[in-house]
Amino acid sequence: YRSEPLLADSAAAYPTTVRLDIAGLPANFMPLFAGGRTAFVPEGEQVVVQGASRIAQQREYRDLARLTEILGFLEQRRAVRDLLLELDEGIGAVIGKEHRMAQAFGTGVVMANLPGPSGSRLRFGVVGPKRLDYGRTTAVLGAIAEQLGELLHG
Repeated sequence: YRSEPLLADSAAAYPTTVRLDIAGLPANFMPLFAGGRTAFVPEGEQVVVQGASRIAQQREYRDLARLTEILGFLEQRRAVRDLLLELDEGIGAVIGKEHRMAQAFGTGVVMANLPGPSGSRLRFGVVGPKRLDYGRTTAVLGAIAEQLGELLHG
């Protein structure tokens, strides 16, 4: 989240959430972990896409047709889920032509896959232009994964 009020609203709506304080993140980047096997979505939903509108701020997506394509992809929860399922475990990146989505939209994707509660898997990632700062993004996802692991497994 980028504002305390928005973070507070989500935390109030989902009382099992845990705020993650991760060193090195910008001051206006406030991650919140949805605890209790929730995912900030209505009952029955399984995928969350946050911040998709930020893609419009990237120079690579100033063309309306291209922007519409990638936002349309991100709205397809099954497609996003399938993308996240491609990583077996750990943290990995997909750049350019390595993935059908990346190839089609000129994107880079950094994903994380870690053990969740009761044999489940937690998968999350960042989609951005191919010029994405992969080292920094991987480090941030690694820090988030480490904190989630500690929260879930002690």
